[in-house]
This record gives sequence, structure tokens and C-alpha cells, in this order.
Amino acid sequence: YVGDIGDNNAVRPDITVYRVPEPAVDLAGPPVDLDLPGAEALVFTYPKGQAADAETLLVDPVRGDLCVVAKRLDGLAEVHCAAAPLTSGPLTLATTAEVGNLATGGSVSPDGRLVAVRTYLDARLWRRDLDMPLASAFASPDCPLALVIEMQGESLEFAADGLGYFTVSEGANPALHAFRRQ
Repeated sequence: YVGDIGDNNAVRPDITVYRVPEPAVDLAGPPVDLDLPGAEALVFTYPKGQAADAETLLVDPVRGDLCVVAKRLDGLAEVHCAAAPLTSGPLTLATTAEVGNLATGGSVSPDGRLVAVRTYLDARLWRRDLDMPLASAFASPDCPLALVIEMQGESLEFAADGLGYFTVSEGANPALHAFRRQ
């Protein structure tokens, strides 16, 4: 999933999320350029035609639901979601969550039990009951995650084994920071 969801001026009536099957990649082999057939563009609208600036796209690996976390200065971010099976259409306001000022990225662990959201200055982690929708994680207590301050840190992704996470900044040749769970 790749989200065209940013909207610094909060004027766009809709957002687009691209879904494409992940290709098999030989990690031991040389870099390759691949065509990615089967890509779909899913167009979502916020409730009541409103617009929102967002940079955090979360996709639930267990249920298949999708959530977009708004980027707000006051840290009280609206979490808009669409239930699986995903098709173009309206998003629903699922909750308002205290995620910190200006949420810039986030991820759901491969097993779906952890949800993380980062800002420019910090990152937080929530545990999630797999019997509940993804947005319900934000009702549980959060805990801080280690984070290196990056010039424009806007990415956080769980490792494939679920035992750590990575962050990276925007720009040419930024450092990739790896964090392992203790």
C-alpha cells in the first residue's frame, strides 16, 4: 500500500491509496527494476466532504482494514478508517487519538498486535487486541519508543520479524536507523 494522502493545506476532497501485490525479491541478488502489474488505485473521501492533512497510513495485516491518522499540531489526531475488503469510498471517523504533535508516520506490526506512530520528535506504541478493529489500539495506554531525531523524520516501519523497527528521514541518502526490541 502506498498513500497519496498528504495535504498540508487541507483542501483535497479525497485521497488515493495504491494497492499492489508485493513482488518476490532476492535479497542476496543485485538491485533490479520491476514492473508491478495489478496495481489498483483506491480513492477515499473523508466524512462530510472535509479535508485533512495526513502522512500516516496504517494497514491491518490481520483484518485488512485501513486507517489514516491526521497530522495535527495539537496532537489530537483524527483516525479515519475503511473496513476490509477495501474498495474506493468513504472513510469513517473511528476515533480521535493523542498521538503527539504532527504525526508523520506509523506502522502496524506483522502480527497486528502493535501499532506505532511517530512525529518529528517522538514515537509512541500501543498494544492491540486482535479481536478489535485497528483504531481501537488508540484507546489503550501508550508507551514511548526510542527515536533518533532526524532532520525531517517521516517514516517508521516494523521489521518483518516483528522484533524491531526502522526510521528514516526525507532527503537524499538519509541514514536508516534500526531499533531492536529488548
